[in-house]
Amino acid sequence: SHIKKKEFVSLKSQSKFEDNNFLSGYWQFAFNKANIHKRAEKALNILKVNRLIRINKNGVLSPTGSGILIAAKRIKVETFLLFKSWLRYCKKGDISDLEILFLLALSPDGKALPIPFSQAIRDDYKKGIYQDGGKKNYWDKLLHLIFEQGDEDKKLFRDNILMKKEKEEITSLEDYIIYKKTHLLYDWVEGKKSVKTIEEEYGLYRGCIYRLGEGFSWLTDSLSAIAESTGWEEKINKDLNKIRMLSNRLIEGVREEGVNLALLYIP
Repeated sequence: SHIKKKEFVSLKSQSKFEDNNFLSGYWQFAFNKANIHKRAEKALNILKVNRLIRINKNGVLSPTGSGILIAAKRIKVETFLLFKSWLRYCKKGDISDLEILFLLALSPDGKALPIPFSQAIRDDYKKGIYQDGGKKNYWDKLLHLIFEQGDEDKKLFRDNILMKKEKEEITSLEDYIIYKKTHLLYDWVEGKKSVKTIEEEYGLYRGCIYRLGEGFSWLTDSLSAIAESTGWEEKINKDLNKIRMLSNRLIEGVREEGVNLALLYIP
């Protein structure tokens, strides 16, 4: 068939796919017969090592409970592994909305949720000359929030912002988008700014803001399901409720105390 004559590659570079995004991505129908068995074996090994599939004595593969959860929530394997890792090391009883939002933005699924930005910014990043300043310096704004909330000693922020920034002179385009999404959605769920104000500050229309909120609500719901599967409901109910509540707040753009009113049905 015509499929057999082509090579199966990611829309991203093939090398980057193999190293960082092996199990997920956006595809073109282009299969390389020489590599497909090797890649399938590598993918299966990753699933087996992380106990997402099992194999019986007859060699038949089937998903584990975690594997079924991934399929049910339609998240990427890498997203599941990132969330599960954070659930192990986060400070129980002290998680913050900002921390959760940043985790979601860091995930492969969070990165895949689109947010518009100008071609000028894209071009400047390609040239390596982008200097983020003024209102749009999302790294500085995020850093201010982290210290303001006393979250600077948390591993997620320490590894992905504080220590990382010391080694880099220029923020990458990917990081710029992660910081922007995190800060935008933090403003969104805090409910202190009108939608019009958020539109103007971030250069986005409200439809984009609502869609991004809905996408992150889906990821928050997935995070809470993973937390439940690891026993959080019995041991750390307060944190689990915070995650669940944030899922609703992301859809409505309100503070915690405004969720019930926002969800109220008025015929």
